[in-house]
Amino acid sequence: MDPVLKQIDSFPPGCPYDYDGFNMGQSIGKDLIMMFGNHADAECRYVIFCDTKTGKRFKVTFQQEETTRRIMSIFQIEAFKGNIWNTFEVEAENKESATVQFKGAKPEWTIQSIT
Repeated sequence: MDPVLKQIDSFPPGCPYDYDGFNMGQSIGKDLIMMFGNHADAECRYVIFCDTKTGKRFKVTFQQEETTRRIMSIFQIEAFKGNIWNTFEVEAENKESATVQFKGAKPEWTIQSIT
């Protein structure tokens, strides 16, 4: 998966460590600090670039398929095919992905409800 860039809440101009006691960092220019939450021997999942003149911050998240946790839920799908009714269970992240998954597996069934 590609890295994701997102502007996050700004800090007042100056030293970001006055407001962020968790992340470590490294100056990479006169007015730019790169902050991170890991040690050099650990996997880096994100970096935060902080402009010390303006206080603006940008976070780059490195989302890797094998390390990104997904919250999955079990959805009950009531469906019918002709006069046959049945209830199916689908594990998915949300109702939309459960619907897509179900229709891909059982295109001949018509969904009545999903809970």
